[in-house]
Amino acid sequence: MYDISIDLDKGLKAQFDSNDKNCTRLFWFAERTSDIVERYFVASENMDGSELVKILDQYAKTCVIKVSSPKVVSLGVCKIPDLDLVQGFQDPDWLEGTLEWLTYASIGGTQLFPYDKTDSYISSYSSLFESKSEDNLVKISISGVLIGSEFIVSVIERLIGEAGWFGALVYGVKDCNTSYGVSTRHNFSEDGTNDAVILVSSSEWVLWEVGDSGDSH
Repeated sequence: MYDISIDLDKGLKAQFDSNDKNCTRLFWFAERTSDIVERYFVASENMDGSELVKILDQYAKTCVIKVSSPKVVSLGVCKIPDLDLVQGFQDPDWLEGTLEWLTYASIGGTQLFPYDKTDSYISSYSSLFESKSEDNLVKISISGVLIGSEFIVSVIERLIGEAGWFGALVYGVKDCNTSYGVSTRHNFSEDGTNDAVILVSSSEWVLWEVGDSGDSH
């Protein structure tokens, strides 16, 4: 899988004529791999995918436009932990527990509900979870396409101005030529399988980097 970004805001022809390196790389790659590449999946936040398909069709047997729109799910009233980032950032147990809560909330875990009756022999999460408050949670997810970092940044910037707090989970893609993150403290997997979780509350934020399973940290 190859992740190549192209700015088509001014149209495909203008982008191609500008000799942009990403655009040149895409067509160079397409021309030289026409015998082995059977299908292209085209996805973008705002480009005219059908226009690009017309160009790629001469190099590949099949070119599919992938479209993904945000999916909004209301989880209802859920238990919320202490989100005091100033104090919690100094506590490894808080960091671990909050990360677990964010990932569990991202899948709509039922044990976050105040009246969940899960047997503690099956899972002790609910009985051990220290709830600070209760509030309505809403989950917004985008899946099925590669999402550029610029789009993610724009969403986070908008949420900072509109939400009292929020969490965001960004999943990397295996076998992609882009690794979505840089770390100098431990090895980051080169094939893009890295994930990131960010929690923003008031003017404070915490970022977790989740490296490849081969990472010893």
